[in-house]
Amino acid sequence: MLTSSCKAKGRTAQQEVCRKMLEAAPHLEPDDIRSTSMGCPGLDILISPRGRKTYDWASEVKYVESLNVVTVFWKHFEKYRTKMANALKLLIHRKNRTELLVTLRFDDFLEIYKRTLDGKVQT
Repeated sequence: MLTSSCKAKGRTAQQEVCRKMLEAAPHLEPDDIRSTSMGCPGLDILISPRGRKTYDWASEVKYVESLNVVTVFWKHFEKYRTKMANALKLLIHRKNRTELLVTLRFDDFLEIYKRTLDGKVQT
Protein backbone atom coordinates (compact mmCIF):
# COMPACT_ATOMS: atom_id res chain seq x y z
CA MET A 1 0.00 0.00 0.00
CA LEU A 2 1.26 3.46 -0.85
CA THR A 3 2.38 5.74 1.97
CA SER A 4 -0.17 8.34 0.87
CA SER A 5 -2.96 5.74 1.10
CA CYS A 6 -1.84 4.71 4.59
CA LYS A 7 -1.82 8.33 5.73
CA ALA A 8 -5.27 8.89 4.22
CA LYS A 9 -6.64 5.91 6.18
CA GLY A 10 -5.07 7.25 9.36
CA ARG A 11 -6.45 10.73 8.75
CA THR A 12 -9.92 9.24 8.14
CA ALA A 13 -9.76 7.35 11.43
CA GLN A 14 -8.63 10.46 13.34
CA GLN A 15 -11.45 12.52 11.83
CA GLU A 16 -13.99 9.82 12.69
CA VAL A 17 -12.80 9.82 16.31
CA CYS A 18 -13.12 13.63 16.47
CA ARG A 19 -16.59 13.53 14.92
CA LYS A 20 -17.81 10.89 17.38
CA MET A 21 -16.35 12.73 20.36
CA LEU A 22 -18.11 15.94 19.27
CA GLU A 23 -21.39 14.09 18.73
CA ALA A 24 -21.15 12.62 22.25
CA ALA A 25 -20.53 16.08 23.74
CA PRO A 26 -22.77 18.53 21.83
CA HIS A 27 -21.85 21.38 24.20
CA LEU A 28 -18.37 21.45 22.63
CA GLU A 29 -17.43 23.38 19.49
CA PRO A 30 -15.55 21.83 16.53
CA ASP A 31 -12.39 23.73 17.56
CA ASP A 32 -12.47 21.99 20.95
CA ILE A 33 -11.55 18.63 19.38
CA ARG A 34 -9.34 18.56 16.30
CA SER A 35 -7.37 15.99 14.33
CA THR A 36 -3.70 16.82 13.84
CA SER A 37 -2.08 16.63 10.43
CA MET A 38 -0.36 13.38 9.56
CA GLY A 39 3.30 13.31 10.49
CA CYS A 40 2.83 16.03 13.08
CA PRO A 41 4.63 15.17 16.33
CA GLY A 42 2.54 14.79 19.47
CA LEU A 43 -1.02 13.71 20.01
CA ASP A 44 -3.26 12.63 17.13
CA ILE A 45 -6.29 14.36 18.64
CA LEU A 46 -5.92 17.87 20.04
CA ILE A 47 -8.34 18.76 22.81
CA SER A 48 -8.78 22.37 23.95
CA PRO A 49 -8.75 23.31 27.65
CA ARG A 50 -12.55 23.54 27.47
CA GLY A 51 -12.72 20.10 25.85
CA ARG A 52 -10.44 18.65 28.56
CA LYS A 53 -13.20 19.24 31.10
CA THR A 54 -15.10 16.49 29.26
CA TYR A 55 -12.30 14.45 27.66
CA ASP A 56 -9.18 14.43 29.80
CA TRP A 57 -7.17 11.95 27.83
CA ALA A 58 -4.21 11.60 25.51
CA SER A 59 -5.08 9.56 22.43
CA GLU A 60 -3.15 7.84 19.70
CA VAL A 61 -5.21 6.67 16.70
CA LYS A 62 -4.10 3.75 14.52
CA TYR A 63 -5.82 2.35 11.42
CA VAL A 64 -3.80 -0.70 10.43
CA GLU A 65 -4.46 -4.31 9.51
CA SER A 66 -1.80 -5.74 11.78
CA LEU A 67 -1.24 -3.98 15.07
CA ASN A 68 0.98 -5.05 17.92
CA VAL A 69 -1.25 -3.34 20.46
CA VAL A 70 1.03 -4.02 23.39
CA THR A 71 4.13 -2.50 21.79
CA VAL A 72 2.30 0.51 20.35
CA PHE A 73 0.37 1.17 23.55
CA TRP A 74 3.41 1.09 25.84
CA LYS A 75 5.35 3.31 23.46
CA HIS A 76 2.40 5.75 23.53
CA PHE A 77 2.05 5.51 27.31
CA GLU A 78 5.75 6.20 27.93
CA LYS A 79 5.70 9.10 25.47
CA TYR A 80 3.01 10.96 27.41
CA ARG A 81 3.64 9.66 30.93
CA THR A 82 5.44 12.76 32.13
CA LYS A 83 3.98 15.28 29.69
CA MET A 84 0.35 14.50 30.50
CA ALA A 85 0.68 12.72 33.82
CA ASN A 86 -2.96 13.12 34.88
CA ALA A 87 -4.60 12.40 31.52
CA LEU A 88 -5.94 8.98 30.62
CA LYS A 89 -3.87 7.31 27.91
CA LEU A 90 -5.95 5.75 25.12
CA LEU A 91 -4.94 3.81 22.04
CA ILE A 92 -7.86 4.00 19.60
CA HIS A 93 -7.47 1.48 16.78
CA ARG A 94 -9.20 -0.38 14.00
CA LYS A 95 -8.53 -2.40 10.90
CA ASN A 96 -10.46 -2.50 7.63
CA ARG A 97 -14.19 -3.10 7.93
CA THR A 98 -14.18 -3.19 11.74
CA GLU A 99 -15.39 -0.87 14.45
CA LEU A 100 -13.13 1.37 16.49
CA LEU A 101 -11.66 -0.20 19.62
CA VAL A 102 -9.95 1.38 22.63
CA THR A 103 -7.04 -0.01 24.61
CA LEU A 104 -6.25 1.60 27.95
CA ARG A 105 -4.47 0.88 31.22
CA PHE A 106 -6.57 -1.02 33.74
CA ASP A 107 -6.03 1.71 36.35
CA ASP A 108 -7.39 4.26 33.84
CA PHE A 109 -10.42 2.03 33.22
CA LEU A 110 -11.06 1.89 36.96
CA GLU A 111 -10.73 5.69 37.18
CA ILE A 112 -13.38 6.10 34.46
CA TYR A 113 -15.61 3.66 36.30
CA LYS A 114 -15.18 5.50 39.61
CA ARG A 115 -15.96 8.85 37.97
CA THR A 116 -19.09 7.38 36.43
CA LEU A 117 -20.24 6.01 39.77
CA ASP A 118 -19.54 9.31 41.47
CA GLY A 119 -21.40 11.26 38.80
CA LYS A 120 -18.23 13.19 37.95
CA VAL A 121 -18.23 12.44 34.23
CA GLN A 122 -19.21 15.73 32.61
CA THR A 123 -21.55 15.61 29.64
